[in-house]
Amino acid sequence: MNTNLKYILKASLVISFSGLLMGNKSCQKTPPPEPRELKKIVDIGQISSQPVTLPNGNVFDFQFVVNQQIYNVLYESKAFAFRYASPVVGLTMANDGSVIGRLNMSKTSRDFFEKTMNKSATEMVVPSKIAYCLMNKPQARLSGAVTSFELLGGGGLHLGFTPTGASNAAGVGASFDVKVYQLEVILNALSPIKKSVLASVSQRNNKTDTAGSFNIMIGPFSAGPSYYYNTPMAKVTRATLEGAVNSLKNELKKEEWFTRVLDYEEGEAQGGLVALIGGTNVGMQIGDQLAIYNEITYWQDEPCNSEITHEGGALGQPVAIVQITDVSPEISSGHVTQTLQDFNPAFIPGAKVKVHKLKSNDAPGISGAKK
Repeated sequence: MNTNLKYILKASLVISFSGLLMGNKSCQKTPPPEPRELKKIVDIGQISSQPVTLPNGNVFDFQFVVNQQIYNVLYESKAFAFRYASPVVGLTMANDGSVIGRLNMSKTSRDFFEKTMNKSATEMVVPSKIAYCLMNKPQARLSGAVTSFELLGGGGLHLGFTPTGASNAAGVGASFDVKVYQLEVILNALSPIKKSVLASVSQRNNKTDTAGSFNIMIGPFSAGPSYYYNTPMAKVTRATLEGAVNSLKNELKKEEWFTRVLDYEEGEAQGGLVALIGGTNVGMQIGDQLAIYNEITYWQDEPCNSEITHEGGALGQPVAIVQITDVSPEISSGHVTQTLQDFNPAFIPGAKVKVHKLKSNDAPGISGAKK
């Protein structure tokens, strides 16, 4: 074959193959970004646990360490916006029924409130006891229980407890070679005003030491929690709690996100200014649009000291739409862009707030994309 012809054929094949690769590459589409979700605000009650009876007669307070660890897991979690204190602390009640309180938030958020709303963060006025009560409630209150804690060694040696009872630690000496560590935790999310269960998950985890075992010295183990935190047990416990928190987040997707109005200031332009509980801690961004609902609440007994038996107004049409214009760690602010029903602005603080439209991940500026 002619040499020039060989070169021509080879070049044609290379160009054709390159074009095929480029064609395949052009067919590959970048997956769309995940739709944004705001993080639900939660607090936590207690995770209950039996103590672990040790062979020297002492007990290890596992309930203490598991509650310490769940605080850290929630604080660092991307699943929820965890708060460990009420956002507003009541100081006194005025003759008209309003509550004088102070913001119980970070200095950054307090300064943001004072600058944005032009009001004091140490003597803010909440129009009623019910509004004060509702704005201090999280969306969910977490609690749970450790149902089993087992340290298994060779020869049937056993420390810990299961739902059927506690081990008597028979045969365990001053040190214990643990072959398997097993833990099971139940985590619940409760409605803080209806006392009903919103979601419940069970998470089980274990560590099997294939390299041999990890050794526990009973003396230091019984002396306090510091020894525990340096053992593989602490890592397995944390992994179990992280799994339970993520599972609970998935279970709570059926519950619509909401927060509460913190304050409202009437304005001649743009329909007034609203401060909301929740900022960067819940994932709020400038340009997000939220809907405000005025509720009528019916209580079983004294408001805030009993269960809510009925909530009216939150399922109908919102009274106003707010577009977020500024965000701090724990507070967002925005202007009312639409008024959909007549409402009394004096009763806006404490009102329920839901998502109307969230800005998409790839949207520039403050343009919103419907969730």
